[in-house]
Amino acid sequence: SASASASASASAAAAEGQEQRWTGYMTDQGTRYYFNEITGETQWERPEERPGVVVVNEEDIKPEAGEEGGAAEEGEEREEGEEEDDIDAAAMSGAVSADAERMEMDRERVEEQEEEGKEAGVPQRDPKEVALEVAEKGVARTDAVLEQDCLDHVAEIVDQLGSNVGGRKAMKEIIASNHGLTAICGVLGLWITGLRTTLGSANTGSESPAKVNAAAAAAVTSKSNGVSVASASSSASSAPDQVRSIVEGIVSRFATEQFSVEKGDSILDLSKAEAAFLENMIENKRWRRLLIDLSATYKDSALLTYCLKEISKRGHHREIAKRINQSDYFGVFNAMLTSELEFLGKVGLGETGADESPDTLDSVISNLIRTCTSTSYTYVYSRELLHGLTAGASQKWAEVEEKDSAEALALARAIRRWTRLNEELEAAMVLPESSIASGSSASAIVRKRRLDVAMMTSDLHQRQRQRIAPASKDEMPTVPERNTVRDNLDTAVEKLIRKYAMGLVLDNETAEALLRASYGNDKLLIGDILNAHPVALTALMDYLFRPGRLRVRSLELRHRCAKLMALASLAVRKALAKSYGEDDDAIEDNVDEFTKVVLRGSQLCEQIETMVSFTVVDDANFKEGGSVGRELSSLCIKNPVVAQGALIWSTERASGVEFVDSAAYPTLAPGILGLARIISIHHPLSRPSVQKIAFQFLKHSPPELSFKKVEALKEQALRLLLWLCTEGDAVRVFSAITSAGLDSALLRYFMSVVLQAMQPAYSLPLIRSMGALLCSKRCVDALRSPHFDASSKGLLAKLLVDFRETCSAKGGLTSSATANDKLLVANLTSLYS
Repeated sequence: SASASASASASAAAAEGQEQRWTGYMTDQGTRYYFNEITGETQWERPEERPGVVVVNEEDIKPEAGEEGGAAEEGEEREEGEEEDDIDAAAMSGAVSADAERMEMDRERVEEQEEEGKEAGVPQRDPKEVALEVAEKGVARTDAVLEQDCLDHVAEIVDQLGSNVGGRKAMKEIIASNHGLTAICGVLGLWITGLRTTLGSANTGSESPAKVNAAAAAAVTSKSNGVSVASASSSASSAPDQVRSIVEGIVSRFATEQFSVEKGDSILDLSKAEAAFLENMIENKRWRRLLIDLSATYKDSALLTYCLKEISKRGHHREIAKRINQSDYFGVFNAMLTSELEFLGKVGLGETGADESPDTLDSVISNLIRTCTSTSYTYVYSRELLHGLTAGASQKWAEVEEKDSAEALALARAIRRWTRLNEELEAAMVLPESSIASGSSASAIVRKRRLDVAMMTSDLHQRQRQRIAPASKDEMPTVPERNTVRDNLDTAVEKLIRKYAMGLVLDNETAEALLRASYGNDKLLIGDILNAHPVALTALMDYLFRPGRLRVRSLELRHRCAKLMALASLAVRKALAKSYGEDDDAIEDNVDEFTKVVLRGSQLCEQIETMVSFTVVDDANFKEGGSVGRELSSLCIKNPVVAQGALIWSTERASGVEFVDSAAYPTLAPGILGLARIISIHHPLSRPSVQKIAFQFLKHSPPELSFKKVEALKEQALRLLLWLCTEGDAVRVFSAITSAGLDSALLRYFMSVVLQAMQPAYSLPLIRSMGALLCSKRCVDALRSPHFDASSKGLLAKLLVDFRETCSAKGGLTSSATANDKLLVANLTSLYS
């Protein structure tokens, strides 16, 4: 301590025969400190008087002549409160921080310099000037706002400089000195709290502290020996990784705040050895994330452009696609596009690994669409590249003699995936919500511009302007023979898409232009064109089924929309019949009957909106005089167009706030969920839409309904999700449940049924998706609760054993299971043991 060091110095000096003299002085704030005139040391505590050590106060020193009266009076005043000052000084020594002590030392040195200057005859500094200097240094300290003398410093600055100048200056210095140490402490506190869930909460009493520490030590020893051990200690050994992640997050935040283009680009001037850390950052996933985020902000940085290109060259395209828009870096964008299109082609050919889950595929397509539609030139370039890939694959498919061979089927799947992606790119540019999805403004001007780009590059517009390339230099480009009917239909379909994209209601003129060709020999030509542009089919379905202002009210116009949907559906049937060599002559005769079915389905959906409840049955046979719900159920089972329209209607109703707050909600909701289940049974391709409806109902909590009734409706939605799990959509459902934020009771209900239904063998995507769900904090708290029955806990333990065997040498997925998969299963075992 300071007193101990002072005593030691005093003893050493006393041994040499020198007298130690400590003089007590008062600071401007009334705090006494002591100065050793021999050693130059300063301290708060009053030194202990002993032989060779003298302690006097400044006011006790006899003044020179002429100053005796004033000094005596001041000494009398200070003598009365000397004891109190000593107590305050002792208390202060234990309370002030290291920064405060340094500031007091600075003040002492200033006063010492004044004393020395006084002795040397140097003019004294104004005490106010000294106090202002000390106060300015005080508010400039790191995190000065946390120090207890901060207000004193601010008051001193405001008193001397005034509220306008002094107040602003003090506030500016405090803000500039703030480094957020309190926020860092908060993050570490949250981590310590979250670590309790990982290592085991206290109320379970499953592990003693000694056992946990021993397990952690064993895990560290195993790692140091280079052995990968999947044991119950993996949770404890993962704690350093969590700390590292938090620290890297803090460093990333500081780097984001302090980065500048000039400082960053100066790294490029370093030698290869000095810049080796940059390569390490590019190889590390967390640091790559920082570099990618910085490149999105500082697009003119040569350093970040180099890093982004290096990250792209090393194949981390998906990490880039998830976080930034690569349209500003064409080389990176082109590499990403080529890589992901190749991936989708391999998915079609069946050449990808077994660990590619539906979520991975959905994420790739979503990021690809967002990136490709971010600007006009990326959209045009992507479309042209897809056209080239599709044309090349189609030519190879045509050269294959046996169309039923594995090669022909794989090529056909790849063509379908690329074609579907092309259609989704067009939809993303055209649909009103696409502007928001791409991150741009949803203003009418932006939507109009995106729509113009999509339509001008569409074959609906370009087909009428095509020219045949000349065979030689001497020939002129020629115009191909025009098909007037096809040109008129292209124009009409383009007009339909434009109206829908701009939020305009369909008119009779456009509908009549679309149907004009259906009265001739080419009845299904309009159906082929509509099928080539799914956005047009989406528009017609919304005009027929979606509640709202765009729904067609006129019976005549609704009949025309229904007929157009019938022609599109029958065109698909005719193409399938032709590919299988079946008779397709009678298909065109069913147009009127199909039109009536679609029109009736649209009318039934609108009629249910005014009802209190409806009943659905899984029966395709409908008898005249039956209920509205039974008739709609029958039409949905037999007709896929009506089924899709009913899902559009159900989704819109479930997402409306007015419906949730209406009195009919508790009686209509069971019917909607039941209808969605029937549709999912008979039309498997509709299951993603059914899943979306189920999760919409899980979000509802009408305040007017009792808790029991709300829970009953949510349990019905969970049963719908459980049905989807049994039909092969478990990976998607588990992934969605993880982020759904269900309460503990619903999670226990869902997991208890899942555990009863699950049986080996298990795929890696299933293990990963369910493992992520089981590792979530909500699920851990729900399943480790005493409310989760013992039989279900036993099934969970058995499931984890099956997971461990699947990923071990005994299982059949050893070659595909990664170290992260084994670590995931080990963590699950530790969490639920």
